[in-house]
Order: sequence, then structure tokens, then C-alpha cells
Amino acid sequence: MVDAAPGVSGPRGANIAQSQCAMGVTRWAGDNACMSAPSRAVGVHRGGVTVDVALPDAPDLLSGLRAAGVAVESVCGGRGTCGKCLVRLAEGAAPVLACRQAADGVTEVWLEETPPLVIEAGFAGPAWTPPPDPAGGCAIAVDIGTTTVVAALADLATGEVLATVADRNDQAAFGADVIARIGAATAGGLDALVTPLREQVAGLAAYLLDRAGVDTAAVRRYAVAGNTVMEHFLAGLSPASIGQAPFTPLSLFGDERPASSLGLPGPAAAPVYLSPAVAGYVGGDITAGLWATARPDAGPDDVTLFLDLGTNGELALRAPAGVTVCATAAGPAFEGAEIECGSPAVTGAIDRVRVAAGLLRVTTIGHAPPLSICGSGLFEALAAALALGLVDETGRLRARDEVAPHLAQYLAPDGEPPALRLVPDGPVYLSQADIRRLQLAKSALAAGIAVLLADAGVAAADVTRVELAGGFGTHVRPAALAAIGLIPTTWTGRTHAVGNASLAGALRACYGGDTGGGRAALEGLARRCRYLELSSDPRFTDAFVDAMAFPDPGLSRDGELRDHARDLGFAEAAPLRLGPGEGRVALAPQAWVREMCAQNRCRAFGSNWMCPPALPPLGELAEDLAAYRRGLLVQTVGRLDDAFDYEGMVAAERAHKRRFRRLVADLRPAYPRLTPLGAGACDLCPACSYPAEPCRLPGLAHASMEASGLDVTAVCRAAGVPYYHGPDSVTYTSLVLLE
Repeated sequence: MVDAAPGVSGPRGANIAQSQCAMGVTRWAGDNACMSAPSRAVGVHRGGVTVDVALPDAPDLLSGLRAAGVAVESVCGGRGTCGKCLVRLAEGAAPVLACRQAADGVTEVWLEETPPLVIEAGFAGPAWTPPPDPAGGCAIAVDIGTTTVVAALADLATGEVLATVADRNDQAAFGADVIARIGAATAGGLDALVTPLREQVAGLAAYLLDRAGVDTAAVRRYAVAGNTVMEHFLAGLSPASIGQAPFTPLSLFGDERPASSLGLPGPAAAPVYLSPAVAGYVGGDITAGLWATARPDAGPDDVTLFLDLGTNGELALRAPAGVTVCATAAGPAFEGAEIECGSPAVTGAIDRVRVAAGLLRVTTIGHAPPLSICGSGLFEALAAALALGLVDETGRLRARDEVAPHLAQYLAPDGEPPALRLVPDGPVYLSQADIRRLQLAKSALAAGIAVLLADAGVAAADVTRVELAGGFGTHVRPAALAAIGLIPTTWTGRTHAVGNASLAGALRACYGGDTGGGRAALEGLARRCRYLELSSDPRFTDAFVDAMAFPDPGLSRDGELRDHARDLGFAEAAPLRLGPGEGRVALAPQAWVREMCAQNRCRAFGSNWMCPPALPPLGELAEDLAAYRRGLLVQTVGRLDDAFDYEGMVAAERAHKRRFRRLVADLRPAYPRLTPLGAGACDLCPACSYPAEPCRLPGLAHASMEASGLDVTAVCRAAGVPYYHGPDSVTYTSLVLLE
């Protein structure tokens, strides 16, 4: 269970969250600093709680509140572009932007109540048993993200996690991404960002110890994993060099600092280990996550793509040739920042959007009325809007007169700014600008994936596993990622959420004794990572432009299916539009074709092409086939030494069956109604004895195209695919009915 910030009695009897500043002054958890030189008292009201704070002289109200330790959301870092820092200067008054409001003369400030944040701390990667430490004591692992901070207290003697706590990153008022915070540190002084982060980590650690009833003297060590900028702030180092080319950090860490130097609870000399980074934008959170997700059962040819879909968009490809990492400037849009109705994962945020009976259906966190939309909801809303034709492949919101009448309710009326209303007449919508931001972020990540694979010489079909790290990846559906073009459709079945891999890696780094023996593998992994800089790579620019368009629910998917089949090794791959009409392929079962199968005349060279007897009558079969509107025809062509090259025929047959099984497995998660037909479709039994004996698996075995009454030659001709590939060749043809 993950706790949020704890509550204690505060000023005016308020129930506020507390942590301790280095000065020993109580502040709100989620605030950004403690005041040592107050200017004047200002009453701050939030959620029925009023607290007097000391507001210093400042160029604007946001800066003053931020310096006074009051948390005010400011995605843009105070540049006046996000519209999130709304406050009221009198109860019931119209809201104003704090970053554009002078601080002089302000005596009272009303803030919107901040809903509870849902933060992911679980881990769904490989199981790992901590080695017991006979010396006992406790350790604290911390994952410092740009948006959230999560900490866990572990008993070193037993390996048990005693408590976990999570909170928003207290630096959020300085901007939603690391670029904004680097700028804030450069403009306003490093301490303005170092102090609140250290105080927050100290406060979370103190809470964990208090909750578990553990004395601070029992803290043996800390292990921290965060992106390179966050680790710089915690260490008190300026990240300014990361904000400009060549983006070189002052440290790649993988070292220790005494707890006392960072103001953390515990013995003064307790070591604080910072996970090793690879580059300025691939940090210790990624290396820790890769370490924690390394699968002991991985095969020598396995290829795993590790995705952290946060503001930095870090990617890692684990292939037989090594580990390659890169980062894309995806920005904070996928986390709800810079989106007009966007938010983190808070109560009332739309987190799921689906199409049901031709309409949009949404769910919210906590089953509360919809108030905003978070990252997973953004992906799914965009996917659903594309599926319904509310948004076209260029990202343009269609007008009401361009969609079906029953869908017009989701679009803003003529004369109003274009908007996609996720609930008719509800408060949550996506503007055209929101969709453009999501489109740019999607394109950056998709381009990063494309260049990463190309640089490693890996085809998309060779990727055996995709891992989504972080809380965001835990809640988004892979099918939604495919629908917007972030990943290929064929990856949906091999895409898995691994949860908070960074925290899992930090926990592992807590073990191994005072010498940190267990961390040698982590540091070795970091050294072996090859960093790919995308900002100066011309391939990235080309891939980014190519990825801008959203997939058309029809044509774009056809190209993807064709490419995937060819990547698997098929000589021919033809997406089909099925049914009557021009440009379509009609699947009309023929009695004479089925009779040929019934007489076993398609059996040749000892290979059994007979199909199980559990096939419906021809008329019923025709109705089943008529229900499909899309398919994919694939062929394997084997070259033979001569017409009697039996070994060549068998080799081609086996290759075709192997490819076809892989194709069906890849496509089935995206197409639940998929039906495979054709050569290689049935390969369930090591040795088929049918028709000499009854089929052993009649309910599972798939029929061939001929057994379904289909004239393979005619289907190939209608699809524009040659059936005969010349002398001394053998062709195996299969058909996948998709939807």
C-alpha cells in the first residue's frame, strides 16, 4: 500500500500535511521552501484550511507564494502560457494567474483544493529475493521523478518492505519538465530547487520511520534513483550544462554521499547511494529500471524494448549485441501537463476512454464525476476519437457536419473553438491545441523508437518484448498506444507494464552490505549502455516527420500489417478488403474445392494438409466468412533444386508454419475475432494422424483455405498476388481473417 502525505495539526487548527525543513520549521508537504526572512503575513486558504504564511517581496504572486513554501501548480514554470496557476484574491472573486499578478497589496489568497494523487509504487517485473543482511537495520529507497517522489523503507535483515509513501515532486511549481527547472535554477539560484527536494525526501523518510516505528539510528543506508537532473539537484550540483549542447552532466553518479550532507534522517555517516546515469537525459532511474527488469529466463536472441513514457521519453533496447539507450523530448503532455483539462492521476481524472455501441464511454479515478483527464485517459481518448472519425489522420478535429449525427454531440458547436467533449455537456474536453501537443509528443517517441531500432539493426518483428515502466505505463492499454501510432499493432500482445521499475532497482541497491557488492551489476550495466544522441541525428528528424500522422483505421494499418509480415520472412503479404464490391475480395466457398479436400487430394509428399472434420456445412461457413471485412494473405515461396527436392519442400513448409504461427500470435491481441486459414494453420500435434484416426483436437484445429471451400488460386488472383512463382519452386499460402 502506498501512503500519501501524512496529516498533523497545523496553524489555526488546520489538518495539514507536514515534513520538516532543515531549519526545523513545519511546512506543507508539497510546498517548495521554508521562509527564514518573512516579509508580511498573508492568509492562504485551501480546502477549508487557512494558514498564515510569510510572503516575501517578489516580482509576482506566484514567485512569492513559491518562495513562501505554498504549492501552486505551474506547468510552464511561471511563463504565463499554461493557465494552471489560477488563484482568487477574495472569496468568490474571479480567478487570476498568479504568475501575472503583482504580489504587492495581496493579503488573502484562495487556492483550489488539490485532489489526492494516485501514484504507482508496485513492481510487476521479475521476482527477486533480497539477500538477508545479518547486521540488520533498515534502508530507504527513493525514486525521484519529475512529477512524483516515491520512497520505501526496507528491513535489511528480512528483506521486507515495511512501508511506502508517495507525493508530488515539490519542485512542480517551477515547471512540469526538467528544462523548465534547469531554467528556474539558473535564473533564481540553485538553492531554490535543491532545498525543497532535499526537504521533501527528508520528510518522506521521516514519515516512513515514524509509521514503521523504526528509530532513525537504525537507518543503514539510502539508495536513490532519479533522472540525471533530479540527482543533480539532490546532490547540490548545477544541472545547467545539461540544458545546452552537448548536454554534459557534471556527474554520472554511481557514488555515495553522507546523509548529513543532504539533510536526511539517520546517522550522519549513513551513505546515500545515487544510481548511475548514462547521459544528461538517460539517468539513474533508467539504469535502475533496466537492472530490476533483467529477466533471468531471457533467451540469447531475445530483444526487449524498455519504454519510460514520461516527460523525458527514455528508451532502451536490450538486444544480443548490447544495450542501446536514448531519450526524446516528449515533453509533459502525456502526463496531463500543458493540456487544458489535463492533470496528474488524481481523483476525478478520466483514466479510461472506450468506444461502446458507437459512443464514447469514460471512467474516472475513484469513480468520481469527471473533472480532468490524466495521461492514460489522453491516450485512450485520442485512440477512441480516431476510431470514431472525430479526429482525422492529420490530427484535425472534424466539424459537426463531417461526422455521423449521433457523434456531433462530442464536438463543439459551430462558432466555438474546436474541441472534443469527452462527455457531452461535461467540463472535460480536448482542444485542437491539446491534440497537437499530444501529436508532437507521440511523434517524438515513435521517432525515437524507429531510430533506436534502425541504429541497432533490429526490425520491429524481431522485438520479442516491450516493457512500459512507471505508473503511466501501468494504466495505459497497449492497444491505445498502437491506435495512435506510437507502437506497431503487432506489438500489443507482447507489451507489458512493469510498474515502478526505478524504485525496484533502488530497493535492490540497498542490499549487498556496506561495500555495496550488489551494486556492481548495476554499475556494470550503466557502463555497458551505449548512448544514442537523437538531437543531432538526421534520421530522427526524418522519422519525426514520418510519425506525425495518426494511423488511419484502415489504410495505414494495412501498410503496417504488410511490413510486419514481410519482416517475419513471408515472400508476399497482401492486406485484403473482403466482401462484395469493386476493389474487394469475395470469399465464396465452393463445393468442388471442399470435395477435393474430402477426397484427400491435396495431400502430397507425405505432408498432411487435411483439416479436422469439425467444419460447419458450406452454407453456414459462407455466412461465417461473410462477417469479415479485412484480411491478410501471406505466402512463403521455397526454391527447389528440382521438381523432386523433397527436403526443400519440407524446409519451406516448416518455415511457413513457423512464420504463420508467429504472425497469428502477434495479431490476435489486436484482433480478438481473428481466424487463421491456410497452409500451416493447424500444427497443434507433433504428428498428425488424421484422417487415418479421428482428429484429436477438433475444437482447436484450424482448417485450410481449401477445406473452407476457397479456391486459393482465385483468391490470390483477386488479391493481386501470384500463385505460381516459376519452375523449381513451391508456394504455401495462408489467410488471416482479421475483423
